[in-house]
Amino acid sequence: MKKDLKQLLDIPDLQMSRDAFSRNDLKIVQKHLWCQDSYEYRGIYPERSRVELSASMLLYCFTSARTGEVYESTARRTLAREQGGAEAEKNLRAAVMAACYKGFWRKEQSELPIHGFYERYTEEMPLILNLLTFFLPLASADKAFRDYDSTGEILDRVDLLAATLQEGDDKSVETIHFKPNILNIPIFRPRDEQNIANTTGRSRGADAFGKMFAALGQRAGYPDNITVRACRRSALMEAG
Repeated sequence: MKKDLKQLLDIPDLQMSRDAFSRNDLKIVQKHLWCQDSYEYRGIYPERSRVELSASMLLYCFTSARTGEVYESTARRTLAREQGGAEAEKNLRAAVMAACYKGFWRKEQSELPIHGFYERYTEEMPLILNLLTFFLPLASADKAFRDYDSTGEILDRVDLLAATLQEGDDKSVETIHFKPNILNIPIFRPRDEQNIANTTGRSRGADAFGKMFAALGQRAGYPDNITVRACRRSALMEAG
């Protein structure tokens, strides 16, 4: 910005907060949520709100997706399908442009970057940082799986299949199918629609998560509001 314009408009010389939220901070907050948090969550099923919050934190901290993309995009799948192939072609062109801009097209698969929050846990991930720990109960409560009625049935099947694998095997041994009628229903829904039978197809807004995330951080002892941006900054600092 030109200096004289800055003075003319009296724009304050402020910078965005440089706070960061590390993996260790994430573990501290998750532990507080499940072991020490006395907050009474609202909704028809308050414990679902607690599980949703855990899943949301992991989605934001372990992916580069924007907040709205995680919370709100599932409610627009039908609209995206109606737009047909033209939109898909635009997305493909955008992906190609992004790849060329980043220089990724010159790199081998082994050279591609790994998200900084994730790379330390590719082999042994603590359950409290594993998205499946929270996603499976959410999907199971919604009766989303075609062939399984509960998370317990899935885990029993995993144990059975694991016994047939040789040490060092790394392959897909089972495909979990979702019911077709579930595919357009958001996972993160408003509190009055937590029972999937009452859903109208709406998703809970991204702002709602941001407020819950910040409030949880305050209860866990963090003096400043913790944000998704702080998670990303920590990952970028490690990657750099």
